[in-house]
Amino acid sequence: MNTKGELEQVRKERDYLAEILAEHCRAQEPGTYEADGEYCRAFKVKCPFTYRECQDITPEMWVEKAM
Repeated sequence: MNTKGELEQVRKERDYLAEILAEHCRAQEPGTYEADGEYCRAFKVKCPFTYRECQDITPEMWVEKAM
C-alpha cells in the first residue's frame, strides 16, 4: 500500500514531467511537425495538439491528460 509520502512523490514527479512537456510544446516550431501539423518529430508520436495550440500548452493541461 502506498504511504502518503509515496503518493506525494508521485504527484511531484507527475507535475515535474507535465512542466517539461508543456515547455517542450511551447518551444516547438512549425518545422518540427509533419505537413498535417499533428505529428511531433521530437516525441515521434501524433501530437494531440495543433502547432498553434501547442504554443499555449500549460502544465495543467498535461496533468489533466495524465489523470
